[in-house]
Amino acid sequence: MGVKTLALEWAQRFPQAGVVAVAPGLMDSPMNTPFLSELPVEQLQEPAEVAVKLLNLIKGLSLTQSGQLLDLNGQPLPW
Repeated sequence: MGVKTLALEWAQRFPQAGVVAVAPGLMDSPMNTPFLSELPVEQLQEPAEVAVKLLNLIKGLSLTQSGQLLDLNGQPLPW
């Protein structure tokens, strides 16, 4: 709800700014270390790989996507 609310507020105050939340998917990171044995190896991504995808996503965003939850491909995800 915070992303949606902030997106609405910023649309009035900062009309050229947008707000999105991104769900990056599963990463091979220290945060996931306790769960690595339970996660499918083929779905784990390296943090550097995710960073590149995130930067590419940011470059392609438009104001029409403000207030959305997106995956790394820019597809909307259900809240």
